[in-house]
Amino acid sequence: MSKKKEHVFLDLRGVNDVEQNIKFSRIAGIVAEHCESDLIIMPGFKLKNKKAIFNGRFKLINPWLFMAKAFFRSFFQVVGALLSIGDGKKLYELKLKGMSPGVHIYDTLLKKKGVASIDSFSVKDRCLLAFEIVYFYGIFNFLSNGFFSYLVLPDNAYHHGLDFICAEKLQLKTIAGINLQNMSMHKYVVSESFKLHCCTPDQEVLSLLETKKDFIIKMTDEFLNIRYSGKEQQHDTLRAYRQDKHNTSREELVDKYKLDPSKKIVFVMAHIFQDAPHALPGMYFRDYKNWLQVTCLELAKNHEVEFLVKEHPSIDIYNEYGVIEDVLDQIDCKHKVLDKDINTASLFGVADVIVTCGGTAGLEFACAGTPILLASKPPYACFGCVKTTSSCEEYVRELSNLHNYSKLSKGEQDMMKLILFAMTFINSPAQQLCEGKMDRLAVNVNSLEFSNLLHDFLYAKTCNLLNINMLNNIFGIGYDAFKPI
Repeated sequence: MSKKKEHVFLDLRGVNDVEQNIKFSRIAGIVAEHCESDLIIMPGFKLKNKKAIFNGRFKLINPWLFMAKAFFRSFFQVVGALLSIGDGKKLYELKLKGMSPGVHIYDTLLKKKGVASIDSFSVKDRCLLAFEIVYFYGIFNFLSNGFFSYLVLPDNAYHHGLDFICAEKLQLKTIAGINLQNMSMHKYVVSESFKLHCCTPDQEVLSLLETKKDFIIKMTDEFLNIRYSGKEQQHDTLRAYRQDKHNTSREELVDKYKLDPSKKIVFVMAHIFQDAPHALPGMYFRDYKNWLQVTCLELAKNHEVEFLVKEHPSIDIYNEYGVIEDVLDQIDCKHKVLDKDINTASLFGVADVIVTCGGTAGLEFACAGTPILLASKPPYACFGCVKTTSSCEEYVRELSNLHNYSKLSKGEQDMMKLILFAMTFINSPAQQLCEGKMDRLAVNVNSLEFSNLLHDFLYAKTCNLLNINMLNNIFGIGYDAFKPI
């Protein structure tokens, strides 16, 4: 009997930009070529001229026909699921086929509505819920009944999160978290890897960086100086460290916010409320609003510390002006919000502890030695230098113990800097690094160089797409160090 042909599946649902569709299909096409498989594409529902864009080279699934078939095949299951979802909490807790699609549908609805939390549903909301549940059943059945060498997903959050949890359940090799600007991506090939954030560095990379530790730490320090001076061209850091913002001090904050100068100051670094809270692995709160309110209420009970809340710097992009004030006003903590014009860089000498769900601030402050408490598993959580928790109960216990947290050791700070280097320089090779140190690396997905790089990536045991030229520049050993024996 001949072996059945395997496929690579690319889900472009929600990707409506023509150029992005072409680039994603090029990446998936290389994966299919590597695996000697056919490529099947689910194009976006709103994408026009699908056949012309993909040039007839791949098998295209009609998304509307796919949804119609899924609806009729799973009608009673969909109705049962909808009837069980009475409010936002029930949606968050939704379990189907031993998986948790509710968290990703919840995030999709947060983004669609542009809100901080979901309690009740409008008729339009329920139509979206039905649509996403139908897709979940459809994609699970589709993946269960086929032969797939790889799934290629632009993201592993929102609606792509439904593909991702099905891939984990069915143990299908997956490439997800593809950033077209810096051409970073993560490869999930074993069950444990699905629990990691798509930017988590490989241990092999960190071990390699340790062999040139002094050089790497020096480069990272130079990069951080540029970052904190507001010169790095990334929208969050540009806003957080903008030079026209006010540089505060411990004395000023103690005076302005009536803090006890003898107590440690805890800074709670807030998130963008609508920005995919469950893209962070191990996130056990319903949303960032729920997390922030629980955090502040519990910190208010800890009379050994003072705390203040730092708003996310990019609220203008998401139109979240005034949202954090409303969220904290509901629990009488509005007075804890820091002024918006305070430069984050000036807090490094003030903060005794940082609490964040999983934001980049946790990594930045850890590099400066500040102890960190997390409520999820961001890329820097897995290496023993910051405090992670696995449940709301454990997290609450840690909040009551923050006054006993100590500054990170020199060795822990150095490890966090190696992690930052691995995440920023290697996993994101096209990002502007240090002024005069390395040039911005343009990535052309149509080039032979990129094709060879991606083939190497699929062959190697490393889970992150690494840049060969950068490794050669730093180590002079080439990519072979990461190839399986």
